[in-house]
Amino acid sequence: MLSYLPKPYDDELLYSIVARYFTHVGGARGSIVEQLFGRRGVRAQVDLPSSLGRFAENAAALWGLTAEEIAERYTLLPYYTYYANVMLKKRAMEAIKSDSGMGLHSKLVINTSRVKVPQFLRYCPECVSEDFERWGETYWRRTHQLPGVLVCPDHKGVLANSVVPYRPIALWDFIDASEATRNLNVSLAKMSDRLSASACTIAMRCKDILLWKESRWSSED
Repeated sequence: MLSYLPKPYDDELLYSIVARYFTHVGGARGSIVEQLFGRRGVRAQVDLPSSLGRFAENAAALWGLTAEEIAERYTLLPYYTYYANVMLKKRAMEAIKSDSGMGLHSKLVINTSRVKVPQFLRYCPECVSEDFERWGETYWRRTHQLPGVLVCPDHKGVLANSVVPYRPIALWDFIDASEATRNLNVSLAKMSDRLSASACTIAMRCKDILLWKESRWSSED
């Protein structure tokens, strides 16, 4: 059982929580990953991590959440399964709970979608500034990493790319958002008023899907 875990922030990724844990406690990453996930072979995954069953057991005394609840609150699984049939949703949840999430991205048609996942983790400079002022640190938000979302649904500003790969290369490559965004001099892309309005609508609707609110997009759309 774990004796400490960072308290999750609103809309935070599990990837981000683990990255903050590394920063807070220090030490050998392999040993920390084994403490969290019950094995060293867990690869850093931004959107759909694996071994959530083991993680939920180890975090039970601190969080009191099931693996299903962790998946729904701190991963992008709800976004990708919103329109999926019952059987696919069940298989996806079992995969993310298991020690092997192999093939999950293909099953959910993420790898072949025309709307590509971001190349790098993204953030809103205004969110980062507010986080540091309020918490002394910042974190990676789920809504900022959704494919097709270009603006922050809260501040309506264009999201900035970090230098942190969306698909981590190294095995335990959990990168803390505070370290990745602290001293960046950001030059943001410009949008026309019309494009900005459309981007804001898309961001809000995608956030609704992530939170499993009633979507204004049908499955055909």
